[in-house]
Amino acid sequence: MNNTTDLKNELGRPVIKFIVLFGIVLVIKFIVLLLPMIAEITINKEAMPLAESINILFSTVLLAIWINFGFEIARAFDKTLPKIPEAGYMAKAFVFLVTFVAAYQIYMPFAKRHLNEKLWIYQLAFIVAAVFPIAAIARTLYQNVDNITNFILEKAQAGHGVIKYICTRCGAPAP
Repeated sequence: MNNTTDLKNELGRPVIKFIVLFGIVLVIKFIVLLLPMIAEITINKEAMPLAESINILFSTVLLAIWINFGFEIARAFDKTLPKIPEAGYMAKAFVFLVTFVAAYQIYMPFAKRHLNEKLWIYQLAFIVAAVFPIAAIARTLYQNVDNITNFILEKAQAGHGVIKYICTRCGAPAP
């Protein structure tokens, strides 16, 4: 098997697994929220409506699936792209960044209801949380710019039947 096939197989499995799990949970969430008794029930006038609570619960499960996908895709990248040592770390950081943005949107109704004038704490917490994966991605890209460049050049040259390895320190072609 060649590297391209390995890459497709290793990355394809977590992506397909993620899509299937995500789809199953979305269908169940949709069915549960369509139940008439869910929309009509009122437990307490000041409490969050049951439908909104169920929506947040299912969305939390979806976030957990997304986070698990981040770990799985990171392992797949690490396995298939050894020339870019931290490719999995970057992929995981990107997934976490998307998770923070989604979580911010999902939990905002709850935060608005309970934090009122202290909502800025919620917003600040998510800004701080989002800075970490952004910084991790930027740092990792910067530290691996030579490896990424060599990887791209190798793939471009492999299409022409010539593969040249370039020293990351001096830029000279390696034997």
